[in-house]
Amino acid sequence: MRNYVKKISYPIVMLSLLVMSYVTPLLPVITAHADTEGNTKIILFQNEKGTAQVTSLPDPTTGKITWTIEVEKNQQSAANQLAFSLSEGEQTVLPESIQSNGTPFTYDPQRQQLMEETTSSSFSQMTLTFQTKALKTLTIKSAFLQTEEENGQVKEDIINTTDVAVVLPDNQSTEATSAEAVLADSQEQTEASEKQPATKSSESQPQAESTTASTAIESPLDTQASAPAASKLSSGGSFKNDVPEVDNVLLGEAQYFHIFANHATLNTHTNGNLAVGELNGNVNFGTSIQDGSLATEINYIQKVNTIANSSFVSGTDSRKNKVVFGPSVTLDLADQNQQPAVFVNGQRMDHLKTSEVFQDQSASEPYIDFKKVFSMLQATSERLGAYPQTPGVTKDFTDNNQRVINTARAENDTQEVVLTLTDEQGNPLDDGVYELQNKKTHKEVDEEVTNDDGQVIETDLPEGDYSFVETEAPDGYLIDKKPISFSADTIDEEDQKVVVTLSKTELEKDTPITIKGLTKGTSPVLINVDTEGASTVNIKSQIKLEYTDGTTRNSHETEDFDDAVILWNFINQPENQKLSINSPFQGTILAVGDTVDVHQNVDGSIIADTVLVNAETHRWDLQANETVVPIIKLAAMNHLLSLDTTTVSGTKKWDDYDNKFNTRPTSITVQLLQNGEVFQTKTVTPNKEGEWHYEFTDLPTTDESGQTYDYAIQETPVEGYTTKVNGYDLVNTYCNTETTEVSGTKTWNDNDNQFNTRPESITVKLMQNGEKYAEKIVKADKKGNWTYRFDKLPKYDAEGKEYTYTIQEEKVPEYTTEIKGYDLVNTYRNTEKTAVSGTKTWNDYDNKFNTRPESITVDLMQNGKEIDKQTVKADNQGNWTYRFDNLPKYDAEGKEYTYTIQEEKVSGYTTKVNGYDLVNTYRNTETTDVAGTKTWKDYDNKFNTRPKSITVKLMRNDKEVDKQVVKADNQGNWTYRFDNLPKYDAEGQAYTYSIQEVAVKGYKSDVHGYDLINTYVEPKTPRTPETPNDPSVPKVPTPSDKSDKPKKIARNAEQKLDDKKNQTESSQTDKEKLLPKTNEESSYELSVLGGILLTMIAFLFYKQKHI
Repeated sequence: MRNYVKKISYPIVMLSLLVMSYVTPLLPVITAHADTEGNTKIILFQNEKGTAQVTSLPDPTTGKITWTIEVEKNQQSAANQLAFSLSEGEQTVLPESIQSNGTPFTYDPQRQQLMEETTSSSFSQMTLTFQTKALKTLTIKSAFLQTEEENGQVKEDIINTTDVAVVLPDNQSTEATSAEAVLADSQEQTEASEKQPATKSSESQPQAESTTASTAIESPLDTQASAPAASKLSSGGSFKNDVPEVDNVLLGEAQYFHIFANHATLNTHTNGNLAVGELNGNVNFGTSIQDGSLATEINYIQKVNTIANSSFVSGTDSRKNKVVFGPSVTLDLADQNQQPAVFVNGQRMDHLKTSEVFQDQSASEPYIDFKKVFSMLQATSERLGAYPQTPGVTKDFTDNNQRVINTARAENDTQEVVLTLTDEQGNPLDDGVYELQNKKTHKEVDEEVTNDDGQVIETDLPEGDYSFVETEAPDGYLIDKKPISFSADTIDEEDQKVVVTLSKTELEKDTPITIKGLTKGTSPVLINVDTEGASTVNIKSQIKLEYTDGTTRNSHETEDFDDAVILWNFINQPENQKLSINSPFQGTILAVGDTVDVHQNVDGSIIADTVLVNAETHRWDLQANETVVPIIKLAAMNHLLSLDTTTVSGTKKWDDYDNKFNTRPTSITVQLLQNGEVFQTKTVTPNKEGEWHYEFTDLPTTDESGQTYDYAIQETPVEGYTTKVNGYDLVNTYCNTETTEVSGTKTWNDNDNQFNTRPESITVKLMQNGEKYAEKIVKADKKGNWTYRFDKLPKYDAEGKEYTYTIQEEKVPEYTTEIKGYDLVNTYRNTEKTAVSGTKTWNDYDNKFNTRPESITVDLMQNGKEIDKQTVKADNQGNWTYRFDNLPKYDAEGKEYTYTIQEEKVSGYTTKVNGYDLVNTYRNTETTDVAGTKTWKDYDNKFNTRPKSITVKLMRNDKEVDKQVVKADNQGNWTYRFDNLPKYDAEGQAYTYSIQEVAVKGYKSDVHGYDLINTYVEPKTPRTPETPNDPSVPKVPTPSDKSDKPKKIARNAEQKLDDKKNQTESSQTDKEKLLPKTNEESSYELSVLGGILLTMIAFLFYKQKHI
């Protein structure tokens, strides 16, 4: 037995040494990944409010620390919330790592505080897990937050402050361990392990979170330590190596995946590939093979919580698979029988080959850097969201059941320009300041600062030539002011962007939207959806698509993505916004930071923070190979500042009469030359005191080989100045060499030389400050134009004063010269004169009425316009004459003037112009009136014989000129009146006015001046007399008796009576003379009695004779 022991002891010792030599290099890593239960728990607080303790778990591979806080809360007030304030310098909690069991916690990065989302019950147990980057000590302040009801303010009650130190194994730090260094220490073991078959089994390992290091492979070294087969899992490299064109597409890596998210939960079949940070795969996924047009399908999953064994689609001759997992995923490439198989966290994959599986070698070198890509996507979303709707795009939503969007191509779009600033190793540099200048005008167009990706982006630049000039370098780097030039061109129509703006309200309606006018193979149609800051957007609108080739599209599985030209860009989102898809939807969804909850079919990529698939989705990759707007890509690089730097500075002096001519520019450009080549440029302007200084700082003194740089300066030429460089100082002297010119034309006003007086030439003299400087003889050219020109005349004198140039012309006979600026106008002076004279004649009866004025005014008219006037009076002989002498006979054009005269109005006279003579005739306008009354003598109209009206005739010089019907007025008065009667005839003789009355039946009319008296005349047939009392009185014969004698006697008696009355009755008939006169009752009675007496005498005489 002893001999047997001796025989085997040496091999055992050697074998032990061999095992130790293999295991020893891995011990520090294994120790660092010890289970959290083995670490010491630190008490955070322990009092009447409850207890809390924390443990830390550092990970040398990733450089992160996982913290676990266990709490038993015993707070009596249910309104209080537990919070942990973290103080760790510039380090922050990794928000995506926060997990809680029990009450959910959130993280406020500004306050660096982990806080319960809501108040919990008075007693509760919870476990809080989170990660930070590497650090030595974490200070944790435990507190309760209470919201006061009266004012809503939050009161913080700090109950404890604890400094927690990170506990590490010996000789370890919190920096990530280099896998290459570990491999170098164990090269022999690694080489030996690569020759062994994969034997690792995972059937007995429980599924765990990525924070549990005991079940995670976080580097190739971990794989090699657990199973030799893990050494065959090679890195997937980077997505950019597999798809080099990724930099030329709009959405980068996200554009090649059906779901691109930090977190994804699949509850329904997902027809497409994934790139997710964390997967809960409860069902299968993968792009089904339809026509074999998809040559390669790539999936990338950083962390697997659950995964269905039927996930992925088996590769074929026409379809290649590549699946890359993150370092936290447990992968096995052989089953228990050592047969090739793929196990993911112990779950066998039915459709994967071992040759198709790859794994990140460390968390710091992911296949896809989600943080970087989402940062780019956020910037892209914001950039796209700023585009206005394309002119020509129409939205017809008048019929809520047939809503239509018609797309159209824009015109004259220009390319976007992206400048990327990196360091010497190609890492992007932020905080570099660039000025965009127009190359033609050298004026600033814009100023931008490079973002986290080192980029400056310019959009919608007008077509033209531009330059980027760095004005400020990131801290620690040398500025590079060498201009980076480019030209912005107009985009071809098929590459021009089409933008549609839409509000979330339209998508929340439960009626479809049809997008028309789509064209396959063109740049995509961008639809910017304004979510208006809503926490939830409930999409109910079905999306329908119609293409210009007449086809439509419905939801289906496909490998042909040529018609995928719709991009939905959700903007103006709050944090943790949720998009809920509740109707069939088509197009790529870009919702950075959102949770997208799918409850209806979606065709297109889904790009979000979290994706929840509860309905079937189909891969349909956006085709935007040259982005929405073609991009001009520019590159710039800044070098690190060397330790030895220098400064070049100087001043600018101006020798220009204190800017007397206002020629000094507002700025100059100073170029710094490094070894004779332009190294930097600086725009220099005066300070408040008017002094010009410049300075170039942080200039390297030597090149990479140690050779000293030679710095010099030069100035971009300033117009009108010469520059002299004195060391680093500049002196600009104004060059007074500016010249000017004097030119003009000659115009003749001589009726086209009507009188043949124009000379063959003239002489123009140029005067400089009033003194003759030059002269020229000027003649008409072939076209008859007279012009002159003095060229290259000095503009300023030796003192810098500007010369004053004027012109003069030598006198031209018979012409006057007018100078208008530098033009000459010669006018022919026609000296021939004429005169206008005349007489004044008065037709006013030799001033019979003394109406003639003492003077009159005669106006002289030239071509109808008054040019002069003269007051005219009678001379000593009583003659009236006037005269206008020295009148120009011709106008400027040689046309003879027409002279006429007018007389200013003379009251009471009319004027007649005979040539230049005047005849004034007196207009006798004096008037008179004729008026009178009517008197009736008719016993106060006793017999009712008075007429209603009479007619009065007005006689002028015995001729009737007017008449008037006269009636009694309301008081019974009879009056008449003739007004405004001319008093004189044309000869000045006074008119004689009289009146007559048209005869009134039964009346006799008498005229007394202008008064009328009408007297009633008794009719010839007397009224029947009453029977006399005395019958002895004989009957008096009437005038109708036939006997001649009585008639004669009566006539003689009547004549005698008439003679006694001695009255004449003109213009009355014999019949009328027999009638009694009006108002003569006594005479009439006597006549009757006389007649009776004579009759009786005659009767007695006759009787006596016959007795």
